[in-house]
Amino acid sequence: MYRDNLGCVAQINRDGDRSIPHFIEYPVKDRATWEQVKPALDPEAPGRFDGLDAGVEALQHATAPVGVPGGSLVGVPRNLIGFEHIAILPYEDPELFQDIVDTFGRLICAGLERALPKIQVDFCMGWEDMCFNQGPVISPDVMAQVVGPWYRRIADLLAAHGCCIYATDCDGNVTPIVDVFLDNGMNTLFPAEVHAGTDPVALRATYGKRIRIWGGVDKMVLLDSKAAIDRELERIRPAVEQGGFLPGVDHRVPADVPLDLYKHYLDRKRALFHVGGEPQY
Repeated sequence: MYRDNLGCVAQINRDGDRSIPHFIEYPVKDRATWEQVKPALDPEAPGRFDGLDAGVEALQHATAPVGVPGGSLVGVPRNLIGFEHIAILPYEDPELFQDIVDTFGRLICAGLERALPKIQVDFCMGWEDMCFNQGPVISPDVMAQVVGPWYRRIADLLAAHGCCIYATDCDGNVTPIVDVFLDNGMNTLFPAEVHAGTDPVALRATYGKRIRIWGGVDKMVLLDSKAAIDRELERIRPAVEQGGFLPGVDHRVPADVPLDLYKHYLDRKRALFHVGGEPQY
């Protein structure tokens, strides 16, 4: 057993193979336990932004694109509450769910309001990870009504300071909530996990250049064959060539992918899309 930095209690295998922790207990169980956690998310807490100026100074002369975190409105709350509880919370206690989302939204916006006037930001990357192969853990209607307005506020803050790339990292099948993202100013999706049901070709056909995509190469084909890899890259090629699509493996490369197949994937992607520079192998 161990307790992580969020206060979750989990069981892990310390000997032999490592795997995803088995979570047993979460710090937020009800309104009373939420009220114990909530002060840690107060944007006015002493010392909250003490390191901001030093971070800005370090980036003043950056030659690479500068990004800012977009925070999390559902993903981190899910980690505090647990999958089952957050799935039913909007129905059992909608006021508590609203308060949790609003608390995280205020914290995110407070950070952006302080950072964006100090430095030019090229992109913003949020983190949600609240979808599985059948769709999101929160219904599209609840996402639109409760979460969407905070995405819009974040997008407006970014746009007001010249940042036009607003992305989120969300695995699984995000197709049912893509409209919530796009209608509220979030325009870039990562990793477009094909095997889970998020097809970048279908997204581009539906939304055109409204949506930008990063990822979108089915990682599972890397376990198959060179021919399967070639077919997958050719499948997405027309969408990539339209622009606004950075092709890459749609999450981590599986540990059992043979090295020769992975190198073939890199070589073919380099040849088709003219990216990656000279091989380092």
